[in-house]
Amino acid sequence: MSIGPPRRQAWRTLALVLVLGTPMAASACSDRPSGGTTSTSTTTSTTAAVPTTSGTPTTQGSPTVSCALVTPAEVSAALGITGTVSQTTVNGPVTLCSLPGGGLVRFETGYSLSDFQSAKAQFPSHGETTSDLAGLGDAAYTSTAAASNTVVALRGSTEILVTASFSLAQLESLVRAILPSL
Repeated sequence: MSIGPPRRQAWRTLALVLVLGTPMAASACSDRPSGGTTSTSTTTSTTAAVPTTSGTPTTQGSPTVSCALVTPAEVSAALGITGTVSQTTVNGPVTLCSLPGGGLVRFETGYSLSDFQSAKAQFPSHGETTSDLAGLGDAAYTSTAAASNTVVALRGSTEILVTASFSLAQLESLVRAILPSL
């Protein structure tokens, strides 16, 4: 499936739909343009080879990237709520996780700094501003929309994005807690 220029808006729309509790397939979850075939599954495999946009397979669903990285204790400490993060879907290198109380954690593996910067540059085209966030992973930024805040960080080749109606400080705290596990 080819995803047009408003890729970031597509995942953000998906995030809002998931936050509102409406089931939906996550077919538009990648920030990167689709240059080849991607495999889609709704369960995590520990060794599935997945083509990236460059066509080079990467390993998906490794124990280091899953919704289990977001522990109930971290959610409670950062957001002040209790509950378990549930895995929503896996689509190629993208893993979406639902936060208790509404919100989304999104991991994408095989991500480069160039991919990260390109995704960040898309926010203004959707009327959203970004602010760099120093000291969080290899690169990070925040964004605020009408009903939600977003914190995005890159560590190595994994992007983590957290979007919810909690404060930016709370979301940053959650990302800070997750990053050492990547």
